[in-house]
Amino acid sequence: MLPLLHRHRLKRAVIVIGGLLMTGCGFDAVLKSPGPAAVTFVFTDTVLVLGSTVPLAVAVMAGGATQTHPSLIAFTDNPTVVGLTGGDDSLVAHRTGFTNLDLKFQSSLRAAAETVIAIRVRP
Repeated sequence: MLPLLHRHRLKRAVIVIGGLLMTGCGFDAVLKSPGPAAVTFVFTDTVLVLGSTVPLAVAVMAGGATQTHPSLIAFTDNPTVVGLTGGDDSLVAHRTGFTNLDLKFQSSLRAAAETVIAIRVRP
């Protein structure tokens, strides 16, 4: 009877210590649902010069951390004013006017976030 009690105490101690170690190391964050996180888009220039091609430089902050290689989907509501190059990495100013650039951030660890940025093309 004594070895049986000792085995149960040992098993319980291993489970408790293992659980404490896993939560202390942040393992519980893997099992949690990501839920909505605050996602911020930082866009540098919203005024383009007619005929120019500028790189689409957008910084994405999700949950307070800068995303190094964010997966972005970009499109404009009026591609005759501002278009995107084939790889969605640059903006091309076709004619003067205003358009909206719609950016969507997709991540397997965070909820998708979307923003609309007003772009102006001047002569």
